[in-house]
Amino acid sequence: MTTRNKQDGGCAFPVWDATAMHRIGMAASQDIADSAERDREYIRATAQAAQGMTLRDHFAGLALQAQLTAFWALETHHGWSDDAIAREAYSMADAMIKAREAKS
Repeated sequence: MTTRNKQDGGCAFPVWDATAMHRIGMAASQDIADSAERDREYIRATAQAAQGMTLRDHFAGLALQAQLTAFWALETHHGWSDDAIAREAYSMADAMIKAREAKS
């Protein structure tokens, strides 16, 4: 199981429903013939599902939503590329995590 580092803010929206995690693991491993490999894939898939997205990804999505709303309201991207907009969203997410850590 992978662990989240402090820079990404940890898990956001982890899955605690055992039935849902089992279904995710079964779906990920159902077409694998080798039982040991199937077990490894089942464990990997359920562990990943349990962690959910990172708080950094969630914050970036919120920042991206605000950016795009503002751009569309102004009916222009001011020459920003999609990559630049995405990088800016993650920059905002990193700033939110830094501010959150400074508060605690």
